[in-house]
Amino acid sequence: MSSIATFRSFLLGGFECSTHRRPDGHCLDLLAATAHDLLAQADYRELARHDIRSARDGLRWHLIETAPGQYDWSSFLPLLNAANSVGTQVIWDLCHYGWPPTRSRSGPGPAVTREGSIPARSAAAQSSNVS
Repeated sequence: MSSIATFRSFLLGGFECSTHRRPDGHCLDLLAATAHDLLAQADYRELARHDIRSARDGLRWHLIETAPGQYDWSSFLPLLNAANSVGTQVIWDLCHYGWPPTRSRSGPGPAVTREGSIPARSAAAQSSNVS
């Protein structure tokens, strides 16, 4: 058994990051609905206050991939910066109960595309704390 810890804490926090698209085409954005997109630093601090140093959080792919292969990280960077400033280790969810309009529901999602790991490499380029 390895003595190397995978996560920074035994318990993990999590933030609802679903981006369901309703049948009428409206995309729900639960990070915005809960204001976590605006309060991420305070939310991560609250976890740290309870000695929770790792969490699952989400990238809102419908805001990031504006067109196939075109990425706008402006909705992600404030969350990344907030996590880094508090020291929270984040497991980033690319597509949590939501499907970006640039991808077919019957085809691969953003993590498994013909581009391979371009989205992951692009995100990693934003910070040395993303791997």
